[in-house]
Amino acid sequence: MKTRLAAVAVTLALAVSVHAQEAVPQAGALSDAEAVEAIQASNEGEISAAEIALQKATRSDVKKYSARMKKDHEASRSKMQALASEKGWTPAESEFSAGLRRHSTEMNGAISPLSGADFDRAYIDGMVADHQALLGDKYRLEDFE
Repeated sequence: MKTRLAAVAVTLALAVSVHAQEAVPQAGALSDAEAVEAIQASNEGEISAAEIALQKATRSDVKKYSARMKKDHEASRSKMQALASEKGWTPAESEFSAGLRRHSTEMNGAISPLSGADFDRAYIDGMVADHQALLGDKYRLEDFE
């Protein structure tokens, strides 16, 4: 279990560091509780970026995509909270999850002042970079149950 959660956390690190100005810390050996927190930090970052996009995007397809991202990551957050509760894991902050949160704050800070087509392109480019790093990832929440 610990290996799978740590692998997901490492994959998240790769995803968010693709376009980070500063490298996100390496995940290293995370406990289950630290891996849960890292996954939740990633979910929160995706939700907050989607909320910004729902307010600022000008293209309907970008708004639709951001609505889907928000919905999917809220569902992921809920499932992870339920799994952590079931397993008795209390999420624990680590340098890695703190790095994920810093990355989200930096990305959201970079896209927030943009508008129009510049915003739409920056948001989508960021999402594509993050999610391309996850393509081929075989882990799903069901693997941890």
